[in-house]
Amino acid sequence: MNKYKLILIAFLGLVFGVLGTFWTYRTADYNHFQPAYPQNIQDSVYKNEQTDSISKKISCLKKMVRNLLGLTKYPSFPISESQTISMTKFGFPLINLTKDKCVSAEIRKEGYYQTEDNLRVLRTYIKPGHTVINAGAFIGDDTVFIGKLVGQEGHVFAFEPNPTSFDVLQKNIILNDLGETVTLYPYGVSNSDVSASQHFSFNNAGGATVFEGETTSLSLDSIQLRKVDSLIKRKVDFIFMDAEGYEFKAIEGMKELFENSAYHPVFMEWSRDLLKKSNNIPQFVDKMHALGYKFYKVIKFRIGSLNRVEKYKLKLLTIADLETGHKDVLMVQDKDFQELKN
Repeated sequence: MNKYKLILIAFLGLVFGVLGTFWTYRTADYNHFQPAYPQNIQDSVYKNEQTDSISKKISCLKKMVRNLLGLTKYPSFPISESQTISMTKFGFPLINLTKDKCVSAEIRKEGYYQTEDNLRVLRTYIKPGHTVINAGAFIGDDTVFIGKLVGQEGHVFAFEPNPTSFDVLQKNIILNDLGETVTLYPYGVSNSDVSASQHFSFNNAGGATVFEGETTSLSLDSIQLRKVDSLIKRKVDFIFMDAEGYEFKAIEGMKELFENSAYHPVFMEWSRDLLKKSNNIPQFVDKMHALGYKFYKVIKFRIGSLNRVEKYKLKLLTIADLETGHKDVLMVQDKDFQELKN
């Protein structure tokens, strides 16, 4: 057999191997790929994460190949015209919005949306048995993760005002058997109980814009906003918020909750542009400083010279830092401050 035939056979073998892999991903039975839930998600959250620089480069190369071939790392299957079910990298399934090109698309492509640094904050601060508020729960990706962190002895109160997102949120709580652990509220969070309107786009379903007061615009959906103090009377250990600029107003509506819970830590999205529309950032920061809170952001650094390993730590933020850009901010008192788990 001459070398040209060998080259041809090798080439055909490569082609059929790629096609076979593609077909396996596209036609695989969902239940065949579904592993057992982690027994202890606190310990298994980063079991499959590669943190050294060489492994990161290999992972990036694999990602490029998958994208080129149209493959997904984790199986996803449409269950309706608007919803898809996907397996996450943590071993639990999530229903997501097929047309959403932000959170849902990332879940389908990479097995989860939330970044490693944010997940480290949640894993460090949320323990089994804790009570947690998740404001701006969207489709429940973080709600399910937090529900598994607190376990059967803990509890999660999740708020989501958009009916489309709330429908998927409910399904994900049922799908992951968290009905006894998670209480759902179809409301947004604010400093008063009011009616409001929301602009919702399927292209970025999690980035809805809220307008307080009634409206007759056909492009806006009617929603309800509530004070957390009027709904939750128990001690809370942690709050996780992504409320599209309503974070400050939400905290105003939790005055009793903060006092009853000895001023728990808060982890929230901090978008200067959204917050400044209806809030005074320096005034809020001064108020929280007076209560003993400090503001931190997760930063990533590397150790080692050749095979560098990534680590994470919390950086103290100044008022100048807080008046710029978009970031996720941990607001915590010295008594509750913890170094991040790496």
